[in-house]
Amino acid sequence: MKTKGINPPAPPPKEYWEDSKWVLEHSTEISQKYPNQWVAVVDKRVLAAGKDGAEVEKIAVEKTGRKDFVIFFAERESMSTNIELSFETKVDLAFLTHGISVRLVRLIASVQLKTEEGWTPRYKAIVDTGNPISIVPHFIWNRAYFRWLLSDKTDIYGVGTGSVSGRLAETSVVFMDEKQVSEPLKIKAHLLDNDSIPFLIGFEDILTTVKLVCDYSSSRAYLEWK
Repeated sequence: MKTKGINPPAPPPKEYWEDSKWVLEHSTEISQKYPNQWVAVVDKRVLAAGKDGAEVEKIAVEKTGRKDFVIFFAERESMSTNIELSFETKVDLAFLTHGISVRLVRLIASVQLKTEEGWTPRYKAIVDTGNPISIVPHFIWNRAYFRWLLSDKTDIYGVGTGSVSGRLAETSVVFMDEKQVSEPLKIKAHLLDNDSIPFLIGFEDILTTVKLVCDYSSSRAYLEWK
């Protein structure tokens, strides 16, 4: 005798299981970038993330037209995270011609900026404790998601040999080393009209939020999130 009932649902497609495997392999990185948020993953990339799981699911459906995709809660325990920095050291040749050795030391961080679809490639940035606000060259920020805070351009002095021009905006960044990625930081930054100076990490919203530890003698420096 045949039993009438509800047909079982079709199994998820192969891409679903591939995305599930990718999530397991990258769970630590995802939890660091999207701590305690709902995350939708499609084709091995984060498609949407946020505090409201229903809204994240809605965004993923609208973008893909699919219903079978991985969505999960990226739980992260409260703990400190140390992101390693590096030193770049050169010798000032002008002083060296006079027999005087002066080291030119730069403290370097690896940074990504948020985009509409995820994050930019990682870029090297100079941690400049004497700079009030971060400064981002055009070739970096033109890929990023940002919000203008001022409509007028501002001339910035004291950087390089003259002044540079840009506008103040709000964007989000993460710091990373070879092992881990920081929580996102929402920062104010000057977005430059050109690429005349390098990417500079300023004090506001970054060093006012996280702890900078720097010990050149032991070749160790890092940013600490608590």
